[in-house]
Amino acid sequence: MLANTLKYAFFDTDTMVEMTHEKRPVSDIFKEYGEEYFRECEAEVLKQLAPYKNLVVATGGGAVIRSLNWSYLHSGKFKRDQLGGKGTHLCAFAGCTASFLAPHNQ
Repeated sequence: MLANTLKYAFFDTDTMVEMTHEKRPVSDIFKEYGEEYFRECEAEVLKQLAPYKNLVVATGGGAVIRSLNWSYLHSGKFKRDQLGGKGTHLCAFAGCTASFLAPHNQ
């Protein structure tokens, strides 16, 4: 919803990791390879997205545990957009976010 409202591209890091693992769910990747491996894949996705601007990127809660991921989120064009060159981090449950954005989509 937020990406549509802003007319930005949307990426979900979990989905992108799943796509590189034959669409296997994150839970299966965790079970087979472990959390550390998953976090490496997640960091690689953020690294690949970092050069771009005007994106909405959904991450799981664990993505922000690594300082490396924060550096990707705060680096270069990833954080600059038409809203004055500022990156914005929205932390909310999907239902809350949907309720908040609903009036803006009418």
